[in-house]
Amino acid sequence: MKKILSLVLAIVLAASAFLAAPLQLPGLVVAASAEEATEPSEGGNAGGEGEAIPDPAGFLTYAFNSNSKSYAVTGYTGEQCDELVIPAEYEGKPVTSIADKAFEMNSNFKNIVLPDTIEYIGMESFRGTSIKKIDIPDSVTYIAPYAFDGCSALQTVKLSKNVKTIEYQTFSGCFNLTDIFLPVGLENIEDQAFSGCGKLGEIIIPDSVKHIGGMAFYSCTNLKSVKLPKSIDMIEYQLFMDCYNLTEIVIPDGVKTIRYNAFANCSKLEKITLPDSVEKIFDNAFDGTLVYTDKSNWEDGALYINNHLIAVDNTIPEMYRVKNGTVSIAQSAFKNAPHVGSVYLPKTIKSVDDYAFMSLGLAFIFYEGTVEEFNKINFNSNETYLEETIIILEADGVGKPNKVTTKSVSNVAGGLKVTWGAVANADLYLVWRRGAGNSDWQLLGITDQTSVVDTSAGHRQYWRYSVQAMNADDLSDFDYTGKYQKYVATPKLTGISNATNGIYFKWNAVSGASGYRVYRRASGSSTWTYLGTVKGTGYTDTGVKNANNKYYRYTVRAVVDGLYSGYEDFLYTKRVVNPKLISATNTS
Repeated sequence: MKKILSLVLAIVLAASAFLAAPLQLPGLVVAASAEEATEPSEGGNAGGEGEAIPDPAGFLTYAFNSNSKSYAVTGYTGEQCDELVIPAEYEGKPVTSIADKAFEMNSNFKNIVLPDTIEYIGMESFRGTSIKKIDIPDSVTYIAPYAFDGCSALQTVKLSKNVKTIEYQTFSGCFNLTDIFLPVGLENIEDQAFSGCGKLGEIIIPDSVKHIGGMAFYSCTNLKSVKLPKSIDMIEYQLFMDCYNLTEIVIPDGVKTIRYNAFANCSKLEKITLPDSVEKIFDNAFDGTLVYTDKSNWEDGALYINNHLIAVDNTIPEMYRVKNGTVSIAQSAFKNAPHVGSVYLPKTIKSVDDYAFMSLGLAFIFYEGTVEEFNKINFNSNETYLEETIIILEADGVGKPNKVTTKSVSNVAGGLKVTWGAVANADLYLVWRRGAGNSDWQLLGITDQTSVVDTSAGHRQYWRYSVQAMNADDLSDFDYTGKYQKYVATPKLTGISNATNGIYFKWNAVSGASGYRVYRRASGSSTWTYLGTVKGTGYTDTGVKNANNKYYRYTVRAVVDGLYSGYEDFLYTKRVVNPKLISATNTS
């Protein structure tokens, strides 16, 4: 968002800098007095160029354009008057334009009448004047930026039907503007064109308009009714921000994008119609509207506007089912619910806007449709945040599996064994783990069995486990209690051999072990015999001293903090009794 905002501001500032200098009309020069003015020769200029003169009635000044053979009004130097009439001709030449800054900040007239010869109204030409009313004749084809900016007394404007673009800030700051008619044929309304028109109560924008710039109606605090044209495809940034009295808006079908803060702080906006054509809804587009702030509009922790999911809060469940029929999820929609681990998407979803899933680290997305249908969804930048997400396709409506109860967690060779009971409608089981004092559950893996060995558990640490059932339609409820156990590492058997008094075997030491329990199993038997507990890391089984030519298996369990480890797969050997020397004699 910051990058986008910075870019927009840079463009606006650059444009402002470019337009700070007055717009120069080709060949525009200031005329001499009426007495000195001469008819220009073919291709020449008016005589006495460069010297400003008043008109005969006094007080208007002009400049001659040698290319168009016409005059531009450049200023008024007279006393206060109720109405200033601009003549159609001066010195026998038509008056066709109001020059840049011609009347800027001039408060000596209340109204102005423009002739049908005027074609161009220059930049800042009426900026900050005291005019209350102006009829812009249909001969005018272009009105430059800032033309009526800051005309705080201006109440009524009749706009030329031949103007195609209302440039940026043309009427910004016209606090008392209450009545303006936008003619059919208008095509563009640029940035901040009407921003700050605090008394503008209604605006009807004709369908000929294809583009409305950012902040065009920003802070039109009395605006109650807006009719948007059918021909636009975007609601620009901050377009109606701070329009406190706007109560209803209908976004026309065909609009695809609603940019950031478009309706932010429209505190009375209680009804919004969003068509299914909308694919991108930027962050904060509707923040501060009555639709957003009134919690009765939220459904179980989620705000939907028509078929669009706008935002969720931290009350939604960890496995969230997006409502059937939803076509888009707005930008950063889940930013206030980072606990969500799984999302169920209906087949109707077409777009998931930027950063919607950024803070989640989703473990699963359940989707009703096929892989072909899933691949048509526009995930925008969310692709980056779904690299580790498991996609479950073709959710089949079987229903939610029952909650799983973890039966036991026990030490076994190389890890902790987690065991649970099978539940109905479960296709797979998710095994979750967390350490002591750690509130974050981590997914260990997925299995279709009813037990698993966690081989990554740390020695002499407590671990808590929970299991969740899953099918192609949903996840079971989560058991936050689960079962816990301390892991004790298993001794590693390193060797076995025959000794004089029996069979000797050894193993590696286990940290913190107070002793080691040793076991033997005879060949053909399924029962282990406990031989005793020793302090060291080796043991001689003297009980098989004379059991010649028989196989025996051995294993060891460590005793740590009063708990027994698991036991490793055994080592085995055949007992071979040492020969006993009977005599020795000298021979040849």
